[in-house]
Amino acid sequence: MLSLPVAQPTCYTVAFTLRSGSNLLCDYLKENGLGQPNEYFQYPYGVANKPWYDDMQIPLDNFPLFMQTLLIQKAQNSVFGTKLTWDHKNVLIAEVQKLGFSVASLSDIFPENKIVYVYRRDKISQVISLWRAAQTNNWTSLDQNETILPEYDFFKILSHFQTILTEDYLWTAYLDGCAFPIIRIAYEDFIAQPRETIRDIHQYILQLDSPLPLADIKIPDRLRMQRDSFSGEIKQRFLDDLSHIGVEDHWETRALQLKQWSNFFGQSQWK
Repeated sequence: MLSLPVAQPTCYTVAFTLRSGSNLLCDYLKENGLGQPNEYFQYPYGVANKPWYDDMQIPLDNFPLFMQTLLIQKAQNSVFGTKLTWDHKNVLIAEVQKLGFSVASLSDIFPENKIVYVYRRDKISQVISLWRAAQTNNWTSLDQNETILPEYDFFKILSHFQTILTEDYLWTAYLDGCAFPIIRIAYEDFIAQPRETIRDIHQYILQLDSPLPLADIKIPDRLRMQRDSFSGEIKQRFLDDLSHIGVEDHWETRALQLKQWSNFFGQSQWK
């Protein structure tokens, strides 16, 4: 789609839902020569993703130049990777359409784009991780913003749970309709077998005659798992609340919150 002054790189997208291990996966991919995948398309463009514009010295209002420069400067070994949530994908496609291009999918934007979908089987642990990150603004182990542990809030966690389930459904339906092979990576399998996961992705993206030897795969230690005993406690409280939906005595001290939630969704109180 883009006209570049150099050869087009091999392109791939890490499609993900929040707190599915995508940061760790992309760190491993970068370490093993598969581009520099990151969330380049956080929006509004030139605002949320301003650091990338600044890094490449692109005017904040020049999205076409940003796109062209991105594929050149952020490629590694002639491989370009990006990282997209469902809404990031939609905004990117719409922005390229505004430029007058007839595009409907990621493959229309990035040449012969391949997709790595990273997801998490344990959706409850995923939503607890999302709730905690959103409350503390600690999205990776490199962030140091947490001062106190957040107070448990069933309804806030439930809102995040709906978001994760919705995005997982949308990505799955979208990828099921793709006419080319997709590689799907479960977080739990990745954590258990990181070298095998990177080997499989490496082979999928580059299509080499023989796979990368496991002994040659690098495992960086920049990022650490953030889950701890507090996350486990919150998970159990959330599961307990879920299992007691409809039990009035269980919700007696939170009756007002429950009524507000029910009214908002059941009685269209957002109108």
